[in-house]
Amino acid sequence: MDKSPLNKFEKEFSKEIHLNERFRQYIIAAMFGIIITYLLFILFFYHDWFNQIFQGQSPLSWLVLVLAFFLIRSLMVRKVWSRWFKKGKKLPEIFRYLNATIEISIPTIVILILSLNFQSVFLLHTPVVFLYFIFIILSIFELEFKLCVFSGSLAALEYMILVFIYTGNQEAQIPLELQTLGTPMYLGKAIILFLAGILSGIVTKQIKNRIFHSFATLEERNNIEKLFGQQVSSEIVDELVNSKYEITSKRRFVCIMFLDIRGFTPFSEGKKPEEIIKFQNDVFSFMIEIINNNHGIINQFMGDGFMATFGAPVSTDNDCLNAVNSAVEIKNDLMMHIDQGKLPNIKIGIGLHAGEVVTGNVGTSTRKQYSVTGNVVILASRIEQLNKKYDSTVLISKEVMDKIQIEENKYKSLGQVDIKGRQKPIEIFQIV
Repeated sequence: MDKSPLNKFEKEFSKEIHLNERFRQYIIAAMFGIIITYLLFILFFYHDWFNQIFQGQSPLSWLVLVLAFFLIRSLMVRKVWSRWFKKGKKLPEIFRYLNATIEISIPTIVILILSLNFQSVFLLHTPVVFLYFIFIILSIFELEFKLCVFSGSLAALEYMILVFIYTGNQEAQIPLELQTLGTPMYLGKAIILFLAGILSGIVTKQIKNRIFHSFATLEERNNIEKLFGQQVSSEIVDELVNSKYEITSKRRFVCIMFLDIRGFTPFSEGKKPEEIIKFQNDVFSFMIEIINNNHGIINQFMGDGFMATFGAPVSTDNDCLNAVNSAVEIKNDLMMHIDQGKLPNIKIGIGLHAGEVVTGNVGTSTRKQYSVTGNVVILASRIEQLNKKYDSTVLISKEVMDKIQIEENKYKSLGQVDIKGRQKPIEIFQIV
């Protein structure tokens, strides 16, 4: 895939990450606002309980001030992020890790403040510890695997430092039921914090990979549509994308269809260009749909007709049958349109021939066209012209007939026919 579109996508993706970070800071600020509101609610409505547990209001005052500080800090960080974003600069990696360190340390700071007036070991069992998980989860917004793992690892490390400090110094003050739990319980929590960081990193990596995979798939699809224009059905595009297509020159067995509108030149005389184009669109619109539905592509329009290929760039193993079915459907639908008055009473000729051709891109890096080359193409065109001689609509070669199964009353042999450009005559069949 061309690196230029990928580079542009990565640049735009980087901008989205910046926007994510700004939104993340809003979430953090809102979280601090909710916690502060909760603490004030406890202070006013559970005043006596709070004084009994914390032995005064000093820890709460400090805690509210610290949380208010971090709330303001989150808004300032968002402002800094916005300035960098407006300048089109990429945020330094060290700044992101420094910011993650500060945020992960907030629960640790809260526990240290509360420990001034409270047995710290109890704080290791309070909801404060869950703040670590909140910041680990919020690190997903960074869409950076290493940063998520860093956040989880730092949270586990800081938590275990608090455990070793407080359980070592206050062992005598720890109730028996907590002493029996011991270090394994705290170590288990630290491991869960670490795993939370890894799992968050895996989630971000998976999301990021899916996003880039979706872009790569879309880019491949766009390349195919640019290459074939509107000639290819969506099924063929999907199969090319799924098969990691390579449009290289190669020999293929294909079935070639040529279609020609009889009397187009006399019909066009005296008509305005707009009328001619409308007529062509009315005639070709349903034919194109039929070709696409039968897994073919239209390689070239020629004013009063077109050339279609079945079996390249994707083969369905019954390409000749798809081509014959398309020819019959086109013939029947044309008659229906004429009967309904949607089209004037026109006639068409269709010729089918199958064999090996060379397919691939022809042109330069700036302008390419998918082409089908070989004697099969010429013979299919000559077979189509035989419709004038036999006053028929659909003629196919023996090579096509040998690849399909058709009821005997649906065709008749015209015998061996000499064709210009072919040394030996070939058997031609008319689909009736």
